[in-house]
Amino acid sequence: MQKQCDSNKVLKGGAPNNCRMRRRPRSMSSGGKMKKGIEGRSPIIGTFVAILALTLASGCTTDPCFGENTAQSMTPECLVSRNPDIDMVVVNGTTYERVTDGGAVTDTEPGGSIGTVRRTDVDDGFRDDDATKLPVGTELFSVPSSRTDILARTDAGYVRYRAMVEG
Repeated sequence: MQKQCDSNKVLKGGAPNNCRMRRRPRSMSSGGKMKKGIEGRSPIIGTFVAILALTLASGCTTDPCFGENTAQSMTPECLVSRNPDIDMVVVNGTTYERVTDGGAVTDTEPGGSIGTVRRTDVDDGFRDDDATKLPVGTELFSVPSSRTDILARTDAGYVRYRAMVEG
């Protein structure tokens, strides 16, 4: 701090009553430029940091199976990773899950044959006619009255499977 009088002479020590105290601003360096510090930072950096923190806190992930009812999360591999006990079959590129609301189907007549299970106990690298629970050789049939259901002929009778679609 320096004392300066109206006559613009800098006095050392005590100053007469007509002089006032003058402070150099904290944000100024000896060259008159702004010092870098919190006050001197651009608001863009703060905004960027806030957006980055919110993105990370909101659950940003690179897991392709993350989320529900998206095309990627409905792949057979993702369905099995979320539920290792799922009973499903893949037919013509569509994944069908067993409908668990009852036993054998008695109220629906099967349509034409649409395939036969070729591999079972599959949990990765699914192809058409692969199943997680149905035994190899199980015949699969369309359901004429439904675009989303198929039937599998088992020893206990026909069992309904429903297409897993995004949406």
